[in-house]
Amino acid sequence: MDLRDRGRLARLVRRLVPGPGRWLAAMELLLLGAVLLAGGHLLAGLVGAARHRDVCVEVSLRELGRLVVNGTLPTGRSVAASTAEVCTWQPSLRQELLDLLARLPGTLVVLVAVVLLLRVVRAARFADPFVPAVAGRLRRIGAVLLLGGCVAEAGQHLGRSALARTLAPGVPARSAAGLLSWLFAAVVVFAIAAVLDRGTALRAELDGVI
Repeated sequence: MDLRDRGRLARLVRRLVPGPGRWLAAMELLLLGAVLLAGGHLLAGLVGAARHRDVCVEVSLRELGRLVVNGTLPTGRSVAASTAEVCTWQPSLRQELLDLLARLPGTLVVLVAVVLLLRVVRAARFADPFVPAVAGRLRRIGAVLLLGGCVAEAGQHLGRSALARTLAPGVPARSAAGLLSWLFAAVVVFAIAAVLDRGTALRAELDGVI
């Protein structure tokens, strides 16, 4: 392969593989879309509660038989055919608030984390990412995921349990194992922040040597 062929191959690779700026721009667009989706989900939950939509809670199928009386459910209750959900189409204000407590805190944590991450990507796109401020922002995102995720999971558990007691007395709500996901996401973000810290320190050492 002569120099001319190598030059053509290099130009072809540059066309097929976008540079870091394009990757960051694409990531920024994806994060903007995620912000819109999370914000829309949050708004839809609030609007649904204002319109008194149906309120449902997942319960244990093994214990669901306790709710059935003479082969039928109490008035105002229904069970989804293929899921362990008990619903009411006449929710009280307390049930609607419990439903919001069970569903919206996690979405709010995701929204805050994505907005902070969008700021990090935008700063990396137009400035130097290897500065202490970027790692500090990532650590804040990790703290939001860790602390906010724990609070969201606690609220979800309390909301589901209390809602199950109003819709299906004596039947425990189905537990969700979402805490590990929050912890894993937080650890990943903290690890990336540590890598950036190390890169910033190495750059400072090289600048001092040069």
